[in-house]
Amino acid sequence: ATWIASESFIGGERFPAHRVAAVDLSGVNRTIERPMDFILGYPILHQANWCFDFPRRRWSVRSLAR
Repeated sequence: ATWIASESFIGGERFPAHRVAAVDLSGVNRTIERPMDFILGYPILHQANWCFDFPRRRWSVRSLAR
C-alpha cells in the first residue's frame, strides 16, 4: 500500500510531502541485531547529498540537492 507522507525533517533538513510505501519490518527485525525503524527510498535519497559512514554506523545529510 502507498500513502502520501507529510513533510518531514531528516538530519535537520526539511523534505516535502512524498509518496511512501508501507512494509511490515517486524519479521526481519526479529532476525537482526539492530532493528530497523524505516527504510529510506529513492525519492528521499535523491533529494539530498548524503554521507553514509557504514564502519562507524553514522550518517548525515550534507546538503539538499538543488
